[in-house]
Amino acid sequence: MSSLFKRHLWRKLLAVAGALALIFAAGWFAEQRELQAKMEALHQATAAHVLGLRGLVEKHDFLPHAAARHPDLHHLLQAPHDAALQARVNAYFADLQTTTGASALFLIDRAGLTIAASNWNLPSSFVGESYRQRPYFEDAVEGRRGLFFGLGLTTGQAGLFIAEPVRNGNDVLGVMVVKISLDPLEQAWRHGANPVVLRDSRGVVFLSGVPEWLFQSVGPVSALDAAWIADHGQYGARRRFDVLPWTIQKRDDVPGFVLRTSAGGRERDYLALDTPLPGLGWTLTVTEDMREAREARRLALALGTLAVA
Repeated sequence: MSSLFKRHLWRKLLAVAGALALIFAAGWFAEQRELQAKMEALHQATAAHVLGLRGLVEKHDFLPHAAARHPDLHHLLQAPHDAALQARVNAYFADLQTTTGASALFLIDRAGLTIAASNWNLPSSFVGESYRQRPYFEDAVEGRRGLFFGLGLTTGQAGLFIAEPVRNGNDVLGVMVVKISLDPLEQAWRHGANPVVLRDSRGVVFLSGVPEWLFQSVGPVSALDAAWIADHGQYGARRRFDVLPWTIQKRDDVPGFVLRTSAGGRERDYLALDTPLPGLGWTLTVTEDMREAREARRLALALGTLAVA
């Protein structure tokens, strides 16, 4: 083989290698540009969702604190069999519910028994029901503010419970509770283009735009945690929590992670971002479909190949 032929061969090989490098570089840059755009969209969406969540909680945050200072509540806790006083407190709660949009307001004595409620006149009335096992009651009766998300023991409807101790000086007479529904938020998520997920401190999903992910967890739930959830009736009678059908892959080129899963019967890849909500003990996961990034890469590769050809 002549040296001239060898030089021509090496030039051709170098040209081919250079062309391939340019093609793949074009695909990589196109994908990175699309991924960066999606990360910006994720940060904006996360900020909006966090603002919405905190706004919903803060809208009702003052309510148990303010209601717990009403003198009729103090008197009723000291005279729980006074029918006229109970009727006044029931009417007061019903008026507050209508005015504020809360799901329910109710008053619990130190033994955990509900003695007044905004739904006193409904078949699902809380009056006479015991909520001694609830963590928000346990916290408030010991003088702390209680915050707890779970299914209602009486209605079975999910809600966020905010509890405040009713005090007489340093003594706790009972517990004032406000229940907030997060259903409007979940309905909005279900109509969104990409899944949004809210999970508790144990990793269990309790709010999601994908119904089949509800009450599943990001990892195995320990027997101790499952027993605590069941004992407190957080998610009804559930004692088992399947692991979510998620495959998580970390990427060095972008924050967050790639989430491969099945949604709506189709395999999908999402760029996802976790945001802890320390005051609530929850984690918010917001996603963006990666299909556009894949398509941008394929298009750049195709155009690069055509240009080289």
